Amino acid sequence: MDSKDIQYINEGFPLAIVDNYYTPEELSLVWEELDFLTYKNKLDPPEHTGTALIDGKNAKQNSGLFLDSLYSKREISNIMTINSESIMRSWNDIMVVSHNEKDWFFREISKEWLKSNTMLMSYYEDEDYYEAHRDCAVITVLHWLYREPKRFKGGDLIFPDYTDNNDNPMGVEVVNNRTILFPSCITHQVIPVIMEEKYKNQKLGRYCITQFLHYRSLE
Repeated sequence: MDSKDIQYINEGFPLAIVDNYYTPEELSLVWEELDFLTYKNKLDPPEHTGTALIDGKNAKQNSGLFLDSLYSKREISNIMTINSESIMRSWNDIMVVSHNEKDWFFREISKEWLKSNTMLMSYYEDEDYYEAHRDCAVITVLHWLYREPKRFKGGDLIFPDYTDNNDNPMGVEVVNNRTILFPSCITHQVIPVIMEEKYKNQKLGRYCITQFLHYRSLE
């Protein structure tokens, strides 16, 4: 991955945006597994994939799978194998961009700590969303994928506690093969996905592979 594909944004919190995250070879392997997993009889409903609760109700409407629960060995999974390797590679590239004093957050995270992570594959179709919530991790890494040409609208990520220069909620557009990294404690949400009827149930929605990065004891 070329470091020119990385943007580093600090609008009150650190946010790294990495475009063209997967190589073509990696993309082929990831899509092979996503196609296999994306069937309704395989994917779990929100209550089985660690949804946040708001007033006792699920905060999200989508389907997905915790890959750590699905595979007894990570090397069986294309997605888990590639992501475990690529996050370490990406961290080196992010450090090239994260060079000034205000970018302290990413610089202070030890690469050893990044080796402790869990992965969730989520799939969004028409009217699916995730309301404002926080994650129980240190860093949240979101890998976005969809089939080209794009057959849906919406699905962007919003940070409702922060605004841009026009006083609009800060957000990041969902772009194919884009990855973003940010502190898990920052509130974030997915706006609803909108699809035409003719594109539904054809694996043409919004895919998100989430890596939750945790601290790991170095003892």
